[in-house]
Amino acid sequence: MRCWRLFVAVALMTILALTAGVAPAGPAGPVSQASDPALTDLLGRIGAWMETFERDFANVVAEERYVQLLKPWFAVPRSPADEPDLEWRDDGRQGSRPGRNAPLERRQLRSDVLLVQTPGDRWLSYRDVFEVDGRPIRDRDERVKRLFLSDRASDQEQLRRVADESARYNLGGLVRNFNIPTFPLIAAHPRNQARFRFTRGRSQDIDDVPYATVLFEEVASPGIVRTPRGQDMPLRGRLWVDAETGRVVRARLEIDDRWIHLRGVIETTYVRDDQMGVVPAVMWEWYYSTLERGGRRTRTFDTYLECLATYDKFRRFTVETAERIK
Repeated sequence: MRCWRLFVAVALMTILALTAGVAPAGPAGPVSQASDPALTDLLGRIGAWMETFERDFANVVAEERYVQLLKPWFAVPRSPADEPDLEWRDDGRQGSRPGRNAPLERRQLRSDVLLVQTPGDRWLSYRDVFEVDGRPIRDRDERVKRLFLSDRASDQEQLRRVADESARYNLGGLVRNFNIPTFPLIAAHPRNQARFRFTRGRSQDIDDVPYATVLFEEVASPGIVRTPRGQDMPLRGRLWVDAETGRVVRARLEIDDRWIHLRGVIETTYVRDDQMGVVPAVMWEWYYSTLERGGRRTRTFDTYLECLATYDKFRRFTVETAERIK
């Protein structure tokens, strides 16, 4: 458990650079796609779409319904459809289906999720949790304003404090404050594309509509995410894309690190919204870690974490001020 906490502490500030934001300082030599001109053109359309998404999605608030399960580890999860206990329960009822792979713990949160672009092109996510397992916890009405309207809102300590506050109701030993629905898009923005190697995948259907797929793997160093000892944790994943417009309809980010033996997936599906343009609809994630003891790789945790978040009720975050003239 200590290993997971160290990982997040070091990785936090680099992960907070928006999926569509600025990568950490350091050399990131360009990766040529000259051998596949069609892929180069597609990446250009994806990059242009990302810049539009970045502009349209700034300072958006959404209501999030977030279900978390702590489960015995048996095999790599295939999809959220395989786990019925990820379904939202309006009554907040806990407990789970019987069986040897039944969840050990379950928690569901309702939150307002705020995505804010701060000075320096960083994106910051804040979960204003207002319900835990069906119980309201409205005890911090002014906290969002205090956190985001401070004159020091761009300081790293302020960013860390906001992210930690957002994570305080998370289940399990992994102190994760990087699970935001835009993170899997990190390779799509033109500011970040040079850090990755891209390859074409096979076309795949989503809701009976075929989409192009693009696989990516981080090749630049220093990496966007690093371990507590400074080793790179190369990111990889897949984008499902409308080939004509460059619009990303699904993005998957995979973490599989040999230094701290952390495995995980964050996958987000994006849909059109009449008012906001493209918005995240569903985010699925899971995490599992092993540690080395006595020179042997052994299971330290016999459990893993699986989560499903859904988003709706999108609106702009605005602050109104008024002065009374005597």
